[in-house]
Amino acid sequence: MSESTAKKLAQIAAALNSSRRKVSPMQVAGQLLEEAVKQLNVKALE
Repeated sequence: MSESTAKKLAQIAAALNSSRRKVSPMQVAGQLLEEAVKQLNVKALE
């Protein structure tokens, strides 16, 4: 992962953090990846 991407993920995570919820940059990355995969709508190769 590039340094700029890691910094952006950290910024997003910081914006989502609250006193009741701690969000890590990797949680943000995982959620973004899941959403991107859903958008692809690619059938699995058999």
